[in-house]
Amino acid sequence: MAVGGSLAHADEEGISEAGIQRCDVRRRQADGGLGTAEGWYAMMTPLVREAVRAAQDRKAVDLDLLDLKGVGSFTDFFLICSGTSSRHIQAISDAIMEQLEKSGVSPQHVEGYAEAQWILMDYLDFVVHIFSEQARRFYDLEWLWKRATRVKVEG
Repeated sequence: MAVGGSLAHADEEGISEAGIQRCDVRRRQADGGLGTAEGWYAMMTPLVREAVRAAQDRKAVDLDLLDLKGVGSFTDFFLICSGTSSRHIQAISDAIMEQLEKSGVSPQHVEGYAEAQWILMDYLDFVVHIFSEQARRFYDLEWLWKRATRVKVEG
């Protein structure tokens, strides 16, 4: 999909068009056009798009994408979302892992699966954080990484 083009193909590539069009972008500075839905869609790597789609398919709550490029050197993106129960959190994690394994990619590290209050899945270029609602409020990664550009992705 071309930057600035139609999002007609967004659903084919895994992210609902409506969800991308309702992105709530908070910019730390002028972003060279990335504040548009099309700009953010173009910035996501195919694997990040697949992870977002898998989380949406499992009805993850409050999906946020943090662009850490220029803020941190260890990864490019955080995908942050919540589940409504321990089993829901694990189901979101399972769906993301299964979807990315179809592309031949496995996480380098997974933490917190058994407890399912905060599951961290490290894919090197991006890190997935799946929280219980209580743990998400407590750790508040969006606030800790407030210098990162934040995109609210709705399902």
